Amino acid sequence: MITVYDGIIGYLHLDDFWDSLTKTEQAAAARYYRQALSSSRGSPIVGKIGMSSQTQLQYLAATLRWAVADKKWAMAEKIIKRGERASGSAVDLHFFEHDAGECYYRQIPLRPDAIDMAIHYYRRDIGNLSHYASELMTDGIMARIDSFKKLAMCYEKKGDYAAAIEICERAIKAGQSNDGTKGGMTGRIEKLKAKAAKG
Repeated sequence: MITVYDGIIGYLHLDDFWDSLTKTEQAAAARYYRQALSSSRGSPIVGKIGMSSQTQLQYLAATLRWAVADKKWAMAEKIIKRGERASGSAVDLHFFEHDAGECYYRQIPLRPDAIDMAIHYYRRDIGNLSHYASELMTDGIMARIDSFKKLAMCYEKKGDYAAAIEICERAIKAGQSNDGTKGGMTGRIEKLKAKAAKG
């Protein structure tokens, strides 16, 4: 593939992504790049890179997190679109899909389709669990997969308590009973059942 740019953009063959950004978005991406490097200088399209362990998905996920923090939703949408055909490992895809879900989750008050888009990416993330689970194990314990909790929360927001409970049960079976809350997934199920009983 012929690349137009140098820097990490050229190295990762993300020229098409860079060209899809407006000048303002390119400036933001350059700022995010400098912030990631903790440097006041540097550009993602300048300088020769001989070798890097960074993948397309890693770069896009990191840039997506900065864009979401800045509430640059149009830019985030472009990042997610490019991420759909980006290369990387199963773990890279896990983090990217979780971050894409987070992007839409934060937009729930702003756009009517956001909750369904968040569900789409969270479901894809946990659907791929078998492909990356072993990479997230430390001393036989898997790192917490927040997509389970967020997916359950999305279904709860929609009033689909049965679906939310089903996700919590899947999480427990996958060794994800700790969702970062005091009651964990078991407590979440109890609360969801109580809400469902009230109608």
